[in-house]
Amino acid sequence: MNDNLDATSIEPQGEVSAFAKENFQKGSVWLQVVAIFAFIGTGFIAISSLFLLFVNPIIGIVYIGITVLYGYLSMLLYKQYKATSGGALNLDEFSENHKKFWKLTGILMIVSVGLAILSFIFGIAAGASSMSMFPM
Repeated sequence: MNDNLDATSIEPQGEVSAFAKENFQKGSVWLQVVAIFAFIGTGFIAISSLFLLFVNPIIGIVYIGITVLYGYLSMLLYKQYKATSGGALNLDEFSENHKKFWKLTGILMIVSVGLAILSFIFGIAAGASSMSMFPM
């Protein structure tokens, strides 16, 4: 596989087969289901963030940011569904939203792993600090 391809050097390989179109349309149903559940989850996070604004404003603001990110990811899933549903197959729109979804998901995964590692390090440091304050 040639990793040095740019967007201008990609040549179409012909028509999309009937089998591929059928699979896109069958898969679009699941895209719709996941997108709907993602929008519902976004709503729950939004409600939680409003309550958190009164309890702890800093965490509430963080949750509002999470709500925006989750809502954007939900919208990208829904756009993928729309690009493959209803007998119309818009591969350009589908692939653009697919790329955006997975790029942002990958970035969020890397950030999450980094935060988990930092939390682990700070947890170890806090435990060691508390043990030195209260020797057995």
